[in-house]
Amino acid sequence: VNSNIVLEESKELELRASNPTLKNLIFVSGNYVLEEDSMVEKEKPKFDVITCLNVTKWIQLNFGDAGLKRSFRRMFAQLRPGGVLYLETQQFSSYDRNKNMSCQTLKNYKNMKFFPRSFLEFLLQDVGFSKLVVISTPSHLTNVFRTNIYKFTKAEQTSAASK
Repeated sequence: VNSNIVLEESKELELRASNPTLKNLIFVSGNYVLEEDSMVEKEKPKFDVITCLNVTKWIQLNFGDAGLKRSFRRMFAQLRPGGVLYLETQQFSSYDRNKNMSCQTLKNYKNMKFFPRSFLEFLLQDVGFSKLVVISTPSHLTNVFRTNIYKFTKAEQTSAASK
């Protein structure tokens, strides 16, 4: 699938809030994963907040480790300085239940080397987020749904901008 087509389709699905105080709120539905790492470099900061709740498993099963890492880098690139990423990851045990959804998900599951326990370190050390706060661990009857919600903050001024 051509990423430009996906992005154009996503633009058509944008929903603007009808409340005048929320005119800057936009919801976009579409495939977020870019085809190549080089495409991330073309992204421009345009969001103050990005939410990625309960979808990292699906990105990783469908697009592999590289697709998830690329998505994390894209989120960072799209955030303005001081912007925030709210992230909820799934426990690795939940991957096992969904690995057989397709040949591709099974292949990506078997080839995984990037596990949820490494996401926080990757986002801080490799991607470049400057601050991490654990927002909450929702209480739920089933342990598999007890996952943390993390708040990652992009520095007010990136190192590239300060040089």
